[in-house]
Amino acid sequence: MQKIKSILIAVLEHALGVMLMVMVAVTFAQVFCRYTLGFSLTWSHELVILLLIWAVWLSIPIGLDRAGHLSVTFFFDHNSHWGKFRLAWLHSILAVLFFGLVFFLSFPLVEAFEGMNLLSIPVPINVRYYAATVGSLLAVFVLSVNLLQIFKGK
Repeated sequence: MQKIKSILIAVLEHALGVMLMVMVAVTFAQVFCRYTLGFSLTWSHELVILLLIWAVWLSIPIGLDRAGHLSVTFFFDHNSHWGKFRLAWLHSILAVLFFGLVFFLSFPLVEAFEGMNLLSIPVPINVRYYAATVGSLLAVFVLSVNLLQIFKGK
């Protein structure tokens, strides 16, 4: 499981790098076209927003894996080893429950926008909301592997 998680994180990092480069390139092209050539790219805004939504949701598993998310460590720092173990376990369990809820509750949202397309690019609107489904599922996987590590580390 740890090896699969490592491969997944590496793939996500590379995909996010490509997505960010595309966002920068499209935004630069939009600015260049608007202010230099005098016309606007109608599809650029929707593409950048779509990529940004996916980038945010796909970066969540990376942040969880690196423990790079914001956290309040007052209780954690002022606890014994056993207390730290219990707090880490509780934090991971609650996060799995939260992302599990996001995963299951994103399906009705995706279905609500079935058959609708974005205005300037021929992409279904619900592709935006699939980002929450995919990101939360990957977050649950990463957190589950981390939970196993915490349990084995005890």
